[in-house]
Amino acid sequence: IRDRHRIEHFFFPGPDAIGLTAEAGIATAVQPAIVEWVGDRLIAMGMIGRWLFTPIRSMLDAGLTVAGSSDAPVVDFDPLRGIRAAVQRRAASGRPLEDGEQVTIGEALEMYTVHGARSGGLEHEAGTLETGKRADLVVLNTDPTELAPEDLDRLVVERTVCGGSDVYLRTAGASG
Repeated sequence: IRDRHRIEHFFFPGPDAIGLTAEAGIATAVQPAIVEWVGDRLIAMGMIGRWLFTPIRSMLDAGLTVAGSSDAPVVDFDPLRGIRAAVQRRAASGRPLEDGEQVTIGEALEMYTVHGARSGGLEHEAGTLETGKRADLVVLNTDPTELAPEDLDRLVVERTVCGGSDVYLRTAGASG
């Protein structure tokens, strides 16, 4: 199913567009960290409340497959930043967008794992840890689902494994 249709940058979809996209079974790839990057400008322009910018909560509630991505080099590659941005929905200044579009930590993790694989037609090879799939994973310093949303910046990658092989191992004494 690698030729699955996907919309990149579903930035300003209205409810009708979200519904039609869900009905058509089209996946979306969103860049939550861009919300943080442009958030102060959206607030200053009075766009919050009038237009939903990357409305992840609405997309998930409609049943869309929503993959998280970075859109690097616009923002950095760090998926933890994207997860934090999806959960917190804050501008770079720290001001909350207050648009009701934040997601749970578990949902944000699924965006970068299960939904990422599904949106690319790779759900039989990746996205979850199961026999027969690639062993792609990260080991974090703590369980993100046990953190409060405001504490997500405490997450540190300790180890990265791709295809069952270590590609990164944090050295003892290294800072985040």
